Amino acid sequence: MHLPMMQEAPVIVYDADLGTVTRGPGFSEIASLPDVIDDHPGQ
Repeated sequence: MHLPMMQEAPVIVYDADLGTVTRGPGFSEIASLPDVIDDHPGQ
């Protein structure tokens, strides 16, 4: 995934000064996405 796009979403919050990435306010909307991908390999 592309971090600047995820920050714009706002799925993550990137702090360039600290070099940290934390969950943004939109994170809960995609939190289950890895499970969905795992459940449908090759699709």
